[in-house]
Amino acid sequence: MDVLQSLTHKPVLNSVLELDRADIVSQLKAIGAQIDKPMIPASISYMNRHFEKTSGQNGQALNIDATFNKITNDHINKQVDAVVQEIPVQPAPIEIDKIRDVLGDYTTYFSPQDASRTQNVRLAANAINNYLIAPGKVFSYNKVVGERTETAGYLPAYIFVGQEEIKGDGGGVCQDSSTLFQAVREANLKVLERHNHSLPVSYVAKGQDATVAYGLLDFRFQNDTKDYLLVSALTGNNWLRIRLFGVADPNHPVQQADGYPVRPDVFNEDFK
Repeated sequence: MDVLQSLTHKPVLNSVLELDRADIVSQLKAIGAQIDKPMIPASISYMNRHFEKTSGQNGQALNIDATFNKITNDHINKQVDAVVQEIPVQPAPIEIDKIRDVLGDYTTYFSPQDASRTQNVRLAANAINNYLIAPGKVFSYNKVVGERTETAGYLPAYIFVGQEEIKGDGGGVCQDSSTLFQAVREANLKVLERHNHSLPVSYVAKGQDATVAYGLLDFRFQNDTKDYLLVSALTGNNWLRIRLFGVADPNHPVQQADGYPVRPDVFNEDFK
């Protein structure tokens, strides 16, 4: 694309090029809006017992500074091609295709009769389901799940405050964070922040929980593998199953399914 001819206000082309940088850059930004194409990342999700993947698409963007410099240096040719940079797909399909090993797999149970708490557990699971974590990146439960408010669909359910059990918005989401913590432990990932409840909980063994409180207490871990990790969080009638899919290595070997208070003997169709 000849950007010089596309400029509304042409620079004065004489022995000394007179340019209003602010004006030219402003016009280049408008031209860039016609040239720029967003990069669409490759994606992966786990559903119905198999992975669904997309290849993504490269993007492109007008390099405004480089194009302005070309106008400055090459104006004598009276034609200046735009400097357009390709934005490679990230993550790339080859990185997505490597995700296949189960590095962590843990199931906990809840009572579906407690409708409010069950809804909160399901909402939090949906928030973290199919979340992709790049190598070296940190997963923050509070950041991914967000604030547990009535507007977001969360309902009052019992939570621990000190040594008391009271109703609070989002009660039950700590079962999600605790189940995720168990999968993270299995995967031997680096835990950066974890807190215990002030009282024992029923859905994991004593001392193996991970309580969260938005803005106060978080559960954070780092993907210290060399590849991408995919979080799968599914719920059934009375269960929450969280798996971490990635690429196994000596420090992060393939794991078998586990659970509390009992490991399901068979993950039937309901546990897909």
